[in-house]
Amino acid sequence: MSKTDLALDERKKVGLLILDEIERVSKVLGIKYYLAYGTLLGAIRHNGYIPWDDDVDIWMLRADFDLFLSKFNEICSEDFKILSWYDNPDYPYYVPKVVYLKTEVRERWMKKRVRDLGIWVDVFCLNYISADTWESGLKEEMYTLELSRRAALFRYMCFFSKLDILRMVFRNRDKHVLKCIFKKPFDYTMILYSKMKGDKSGDKLIPVDHLLLGSYIFDASWFCNTAYHEYEGKKYPIPIGWKDILENIYGDYMTPPPEKERRLKQHIAYARWVR
Repeated sequence: MSKTDLALDERKKVGLLILDEIERVSKVLGIKYYLAYGTLLGAIRHNGYIPWDDDVDIWMLRADFDLFLSKFNEICSEDFKILSWYDNPDYPYYVPKVVYLKTEVRERWMKKRVRDLGIWVDVFCLNYISADTWESGLKEEMYTLELSRRAALFRYMCFFSKLDILRMVFRNRDKHVLKCIFKKPFDYTMILYSKMKGDKSGDKLIPVDHLLLGSYIFDASWFCNTAYHEYEGKKYPIPIGWKDILENIYGDYMTPPPEKERRLKQHIAYARWVR
């Protein structure tokens, strides 16, 4: 079996292949998805990829997310697969990834490659909740849970990433977090999604990655309908409230960052074709 590295433009083309498979499967299942984060920004500002970016992200509301996660591998084409904790307790991430199996990838922070990991599209879950419920204690609880999950990644990490976790434990001075180093991230991921099940009567949507990395909560009304926008020559679904969402995340989203900041984030150790 020969292996060759993927150039940047090849990685982008594979991302579109995966996105088209997600589109096909979503239609079969009768569910909705939306371009997310930098992919949504790229659609609006560039009609495609942000020139210095190479990945694709999507959002799904919780009910659609759960159905997609449980059914994708039953009906997808043979070159694709969704990776998650659903069928692999050793899966280290808290976000499912739809991968192209003719590629293989290892991230820099991992000491070895995750089984079947190839070029991927991340599927981010949006959870209904009320702002009062979030601020009344759940926010703090989920923050602690996410710290614990990160500590549980210790065994999967390369040496320098392990140092980052130890610094995190030291900063928090929390023996509980230290104990989490000896557990699996799967345990915390299951609790995380269970507690974020939410209430569809809630007027807010919290992305699962908000728990530690983000500082934004979306109005549910921003996702009440679907629009379509060009992305690399095709039309893909975006939330009807895309303008409010982008302002919420990026502020002045139509102004590109300074030239010196327009560079690809080098989080991948290698990305290869597998033939």
